[in-house]
Amino acid sequence: MEKQNLPETLADRLQRLETVVKNLESEDQSIEKSLAEYEEGINLIRKAQADISNAEQKVHILGNTAFGEEES
Repeated sequence: MEKQNLPETLADRLQRLETVVKNLESEDQSIEKSLAEYEEGINLIRKAQADISNAEQKVHILGNTAFGEEES
């Protein structure tokens, strides 16, 4: 399995994921290409989920700090 260079930002990842989905819905590519794009899509989803989780944690911490609560 080769190392993939995933897009750097969440917006870029989501845009690439949209392209991957469109390609997978197409019937014009080989099974090998479809599997490679499926794998890339899974990696994009995992990274995007991690980005969103990190952002949610930061919002929670900032919200608590803004209202004078201790970080937990």
